[in-house]
Amino acid sequence: MTTAPRYFRLLGPVLRDFTGRQPILMYHKVARPRRDARLKGLYIARELFHRQLQQLRAAQFISLPPGVPAARIDDAKAHTITISFDDGFVNTLENALPALREF
Repeated sequence: MTTAPRYFRLLGPVLRDFTGRQPILMYHKVARPRRDARLKGLYIARELFHRQLQQLRAAQFISLPPGVPAARIDDAKAHTITISFDDGFVNTLENALPALREF
């Protein structure tokens, strides 16, 4: 029996894990899984990704200003996170980039 992947739909339950650290959120594919996909847990729907970014913004997380190297992360504001995408799939460009630009 397989179970559907469990995603955090609300940031609240894990927000305390973000304080005092440099959290890194890693995504693999921002799209609905294909029917024949073996590892459906590697996918996140575009709408859910968008909601997660909305919650991060509401929690006042920000991105590093352009040109600030990662080595100077302590110089950035306290509520900074890193978002990483694995493998560079085209669905990241098509589905994640618009939301990233918005937020």
